[in-house]
Amino acid sequence: MVNGLVASPGTRFLRREAVPLYVVLSESQLRNDAGRVAIMRGGSTGQTLDVANSAALNTLVLTGDVITVTELPQQFYYIAGKITYPGQKYFQPNLTLLQAILAAGGVRKSETIVEISRDGAEGHLVTTRFNLKQIKSGEVGDPKLQAGDRIEVLK
Repeated sequence: MVNGLVASPGTRFLRREAVPLYVVLSESQLRNDAGRVAIMRGGSTGQTLDVANSAALNTLVLTGDVITVTELPQQFYYIAGKITYPGQKYFQPNLTLLQAILAAGGVRKSETIVEISRDGAEGHLVTTRFNLKQIKSGEVGDPKLQAGDRIEVLK
């Protein structure tokens, strides 16, 4: 049984004892907003898998499994300092530093130094400093952000 964020929910008949999850999902046609799959087996909630993880999509589905497709939980990044509209912003995959700054209304005046802080190994905060002029000129690549990043425009 497949339900949730699919175009064709309902019962699927397995042609074997077990088939990979991607086969069942392809028959059900995932919607664009699908992000996670929960498999309930034998009445108990089993595992929750990310649809973007190709290895997870090889998980075997057995007769009697109930598959529920849901959205990914909303994620955020935080931007502060000398920025037009600071605060918590929605995170999108593949978001870059320059895109995040533009989404926050841009920097005030000619600010060029920005710090990105994120959780590192063992939960310690790791901070990296960037020069916006170097990124805009192409000397340095525009870094990709991660959910939960903290951006501060300094000077």
